[in-house]
Amino acid sequence: MTTLARVGFRTLGLLAVWLAGLLGPATAVGHELKEMTIQARVHADRVDLVIVVSPHMAGAILTGTDESRITAINADTFPALRAELEIRAKKICTLTTGEEPARELAPGATDLVLGQENEVEFFLTYPFAINGPLRLKAAVLERIPAGYTASLRVIDAKRNLLAAKVLSREDADVTIPLATSAAGASGN
Repeated sequence: MTTLARVGFRTLGLLAVWLAGLLGPATAVGHELKEMTIQARVHADRVDLVIVVSPHMAGAILTGTDESRITAINADTFPALRAELEIRAKKICTLTTGEEPARELAPGATDLVLGQENEVEFFLTYPFAINGPLRLKAAVLERIPAGYTASLRVIDAKRNLLAAKVLSREDADVTIPLATSAAGASGN
């Protein structure tokens, strides 16, 4: 390989690193150690959640606030921990109606898989019939060590953005005004 070719590959590599830093974590492969993403899609009769957590955060969901006990999930440990993760999936987020009195919605269907990079992907469906706002809270952030975050994105059935927010233990919820977004949420 010529010196010119080596310099060209090195320049391309540096350019790729620079672009990854410029574009941010959304373009990075995998999840950071202490993060999860939550995508909520609001339909007229249900809310579908897709929650993706890093292998480390999946371990934190299982062990709670004792950071010294956290062990990252991997392909070897996932089969033995799957049932417990499925139980805890229902408590990662809480969805509460804005009606008086407010009521917490229960997920009707839950599933999870291990991703290619050992991230755990949770799929939950919350059937509902409400008029008014819906409050989504990343309740798991209160039950794991401080410093974890969740990137939340809420869309309607037509993929219109209803809300986007980075959630933390100190600010773990968002209220979605469904009364005004019901027209956009009418599709499936």
